[in-house]
Amino acid sequence: MSKGQETRPELLRMKPTEYVSGQEIESDVLRPVVFSSDNRFCRFELEPKGHLSSSSSISFSITPNAGATRVFVPPNIGIHSLIERAVLRTTSGRVICDVEEFGHFSSLKSMLKDNDSQTQREQYLSGRDMDYELVYNENDNTAADQYGLSNGREYTEHSILDATNAASQGKAQVAGLGHHNFQYITTQDGRKDLSPSFSIVLHDLFPFLKSSMNRLPLFMFENDRIQIELYFTPTTQSRVCLPKADDGKNDLVFSVDQNSVELISDHIFYPQMSLQQMKDAEPSQMGYFDYTLSRQTITADDTIPSTTDTAQRNIRNVGGASRIVTKVYSAYVPTGNKEQGILNKYTALAMTPTANESGELESNIFFNERFLYPLNVKNNARHYFNLGDADKRHYHTSREVYSASGDALMPTAGGGDYHYEGRAQKGNLAGKQFWQGFRLNRGERVGTKGIDVHMNARGVNGTGAGLSNGTYTQYVYLEVLRTLTMDKNTGQIEVLFQ
Repeated sequence: MSKGQETRPELLRMKPTEYVSGQEIESDVLRPVVFSSDNRFCRFELEPKGHLSSSSSISFSITPNAGATRVFVPPNIGIHSLIERAVLRTTSGRVICDVEEFGHFSSLKSMLKDNDSQTQREQYLSGRDMDYELVYNENDNTAADQYGLSNGREYTEHSILDATNAASQGKAQVAGLGHHNFQYITTQDGRKDLSPSFSIVLHDLFPFLKSSMNRLPLFMFENDRIQIELYFTPTTQSRVCLPKADDGKNDLVFSVDQNSVELISDHIFYPQMSLQQMKDAEPSQMGYFDYTLSRQTITADDTIPSTTDTAQRNIRNVGGASRIVTKVYSAYVPTGNKEQGILNKYTALAMTPTANESGELESNIFFNERFLYPLNVKNNARHYFNLGDADKRHYHTSREVYSASGDALMPTAGGGDYHYEGRAQKGNLAGKQFWQGFRLNRGERVGTKGIDVHMNARGVNGTGAGLSNGTYTQYVYLEVLRTLTMDKNTGQIEVLFQ
């Protein structure tokens, strides 16, 4: 070996890395190129310039209905309740992301938002606000026996007007906790500020944009442009929640205000780089995770004795054959009109409680001729751990809201003084975020038989039944690995499941 010859392995040789130190951002305000007459669909087409920032957002307002007093969006998902399906595609028909039942998907992923970010940020931007606070006993500021929702207001008499104006105009006040004035969707007194505009960030809509490595090079798609398609939820059942005062009003229409729908697209430029340099710097392949949905309607009978629970046993194939599946999420969602509730239909129902305890859900995943767990999981604490372990992140929900176990959710005292928009929090929140999560962390491809989800809603003597009597839809999302391959010369892409 000659003197001075490098002897270190290539992997350990430190070399200067070329990088772009400066960038410019240009923002456009785009209107939909298509907006359906039935208020159920719109499409945007992005300008072929720069890189699309994942923090770009789409804003919406809901047209008030004079038949309702103070309508609000569900606090667990906010304005996401408008979206039934979100599609990111090219004009040639190449689908990059396609998320179905987006509101339910958002009810899962919104639990990753911590309390502070929901109260300080999300309630203003997206309308989401599932923050919780301790409520101290009267005349004792050291003892807190219960907790409930929090949005920065006090539990007191409230109205959409302040107390003075409410009294002078004959407006009745309501005990408990209510939204801020700017959050209400109402025609009261003709106030335009009571029809708020909220927004959805693009990386919340499309998992492809969650990765910091995946920025869409729009400048390369001049001939095959990028489109965003949004399918809206039904106008009468899924978009908003009604306060207790509006019980019985089931057929009110709440339309998306077409004039309010805007895409604020941020485009990133690197002025010191030529077009060819930017093309050369783009990766030819980008890997990302997308989600597929499997649904099944089931009927439960809570009259079945706990010793004969086989009728509530649910085993079904949810797909995933010949694909790399990294995670599985599952939930039971009650059917029917849920406008008259705090969370609308965007719930994941736990087992039926008796006193302070609930029944058991036994769950497991079977694929590639084996079970994920050697024993079925039936402990609620383990269910919650597995859900967080699937994402390697903490889900911000309480024990009682998650599994209906415990007895600290308001009101244990105080009655209507602790209600939320006139509705009891315990009945509307307890056991309403019971998502199951499974991490398939072997990095292996699922065989040709796909994935079987095993669920057994068991009643347990003295601690509750399984699923309460009624009809449900079981939602199962599979997180699958996909690859986007791009031709740098033509801008054409191919999207394949791994």
